[in-house]
Amino acid sequence: MDLYSDDEEELRRLPTPSEVLEEIKAIRKISGPTAITGLILYSRAMISMLFLGYLGELELAGGSLSIGLPTSLDTLLSLDWLWEWSPFVDKLMVRNNGSFLG
Repeated sequence: MDLYSDDEEELRRLPTPSEVLEEIKAIRKISGPTAITGLILYSRAMISMLFLGYLGELELAGGSLSIGLPTSLDTLLSLDWLWEWSPFVDKLMVRNNGSFLG
């Protein structure tokens, strides 16, 4: 008695080398632009810090905060635990008639 159907056997077999190459090319089409975009964004921040360093220590500190803070906040906003604050924010919005500033 055959335990697996033809479709299941197709899914369980190892890929051929041509299928592997095809998959690598498909992944490269997605990951290449993503990696390049990340490098460009990182280099922009690095070049900004280079020029701010020439202006002075206070300017460098301010530039570092202006680049680092949004990055940190973006990371925090993407975490699941932060969404647990949603009921609290909703209560604030209702109490302040839809405005955080009161």
